[in-house]
Amino acid sequence: MNAIIWGTAAGIALAFAWLAFGFGGFVLVAIFAIVGGVAGAVWTGQLNLRARSTPPVGAGSADVRVRAG
Repeated sequence: MNAIIWGTAAGIALAFAWLAFGFGGFVLVAIFAIVGGVAGAVWTGQLNLRARSTPPVGAGSADVRVRAG
């Protein structure tokens, strides 16, 4: 299934949530969809939560210690 089909299905689900439960239900379904999407991406390995970001420029300079001797 491609992104167009998933997007259409999500739009239909959100529309039904709005009609059935109002704005609160719409927001709740949207939040659950986002959480489910992130969980699915982590589960399949498409989102790596162990990836380390690079430190800001100059951040390591204070950690360098020079031994005198």
